[in-house]
Amino acid sequence: MEKQTQRSVFARQPARVLLVDFCPPFDLDTCHKLHEALENFFALVCNLGGAQRMPLFGLFALGSYPEVLFPLQHVRGNFPRLQTALKELKHFHRDGLLGAKPTGCLGQGLQEAVAQFKRQSQNLLQTTGYWSQLEVTIVTCQNAAVISKKVEKITGNMDLNSLKFCLWFSVSSLN
Repeated sequence: MEKQTQRSVFARQPARVLLVDFCPPFDLDTCHKLHEALENFFALVCNLGGAQRMPLFGLFALGSYPEVLFPLQHVRGNFPRLQTALKELKHFHRDGLLGAKPTGCLGQGLQEAVAQFKRQSQNLLQTTGYWSQLEVTIVTCQNAAVISKKVEKITGNMDLNSLKFCLWFSVSSLN
């Protein structure tokens, strides 16, 4: 009976989306370190046994426009696809988007992530019988106070029923 309870709890884990904001001062070194950390993390997560703790994951790169690198999909068994998406993230600067001028792309990326989740949620409800929510994590090098104001402004005009929470990290170089 305990195994059934654990399965139902893990089945209701929220979908997760990572938005990587490439606006300045995001640099090449930060990009490579983020790529390495994510690749190591997903190499582990994709191969863990037991109940699935991250049912759906999506990855967006935000430069001059939002680009979906890994649409919301299952993590387990998808390491080759995730690795391809992470390589695209690592080489995102080659497209001329690293160091792009801030254009309000964060709002478009957040709205696209929520819209993609809403499309997927109907399938999730049919296959698992559970309604899940979305957790969004934003990685940026911009000032945390600036990002906070942007997120507040963006979410003020959005339907937040499916959004569990939005978390943002402002990373800075140690140099």
